[in-house]
Amino acid sequence: MKKFLTILAAASLFASYANAISTTSNPISITDNEETGLSTVIFQADVHCEGCKKKIEKNLAYEKGVKEIKVDIKSKTITVTFKKNRNNPEKLSAALVKLGYDNKIMIIK
Repeated sequence: MKKFLTILAAASLFASYANAISTTSNPISITDNEETGLSTVIFQADVHCEGCKKKIEKNLAYEKGVKEIKVDIKSKTITVTFKKNRNNPEKLSAALVKLGYDNKIMIIK
């Protein structure tokens, strides 16, 4: 009887796990960004420490339409997701320069 209950419990756990996997949402694609009005830009900049990362994340968040900021120290990149109708890559680049980070726009999605 113990073995039966153990097998039943394992089957129940597996079924709930499989259900959880099937109901998760898909990652956002470029077409989803077009539908939501979001755009992503990647800048190359001289980000060399945690202090730089925190400064950029804190201050760039105040720019109009900015939804997400990812600063990668290793690759020296800054990825910003923003609303296309509220901002553009050139204005975000100017905001980075104002913070003291010369940059180059690498990719716009």
